[in-house]
Amino acid sequence: DMTPARQRVAMAAVELYRRSQTSFSKRQKISSSKDIFSVMVPLLSDLNTEEVWVLYLNQANKLIKKKRVSVGGLSAAHVDIRLILKEAFLCNATSLVLVHNHPSGNVKPSSNDDRLTHTLVEAARLMQVKCLDHVIIGRGSCYSYAEEGKI
Repeated sequence: DMTPARQRVAMAAVELYRRSQTSFSKRQKISSSKDIFSVMVPLLSDLNTEEVWVLYLNQANKLIKKKRVSVGGLSAAHVDIRLILKEAFLCNATSLVLVHNHPSGNVKPSSNDDRLTHTLVEAARLMQVKCLDHVIIGRGSCYSYAEEGKI
């Protein structure tokens, strides 16, 4: 027979397991730039400086975590690709999405944006992590490299 204390521990473990399973199934699925936009626009829409975020996804394209990887000046932010990929491994992500804002509101990618996208796609591919998209968020609109056929 179990003591009352052990019963409580067992019930707590069952409850913890149950909660972890429901939260896993409720994770947001990312299947388009619209999904990315809806997740990120609350964080990026009213900023005066550029921020770069990464969405880390599991095999089912469900969001594991979102992480800010860079905060920049008015027009640029430095991004360390090694840190992005390190985080992907730490959270067991199989794919990722790069997201950043243009405080000016103009969502047209710069040549730096193009270079960063290309470098991240290649580095991630070598590490068997898929870079699904790079989305630039402006005032109420966004640019998706994937939807423009540039990834």
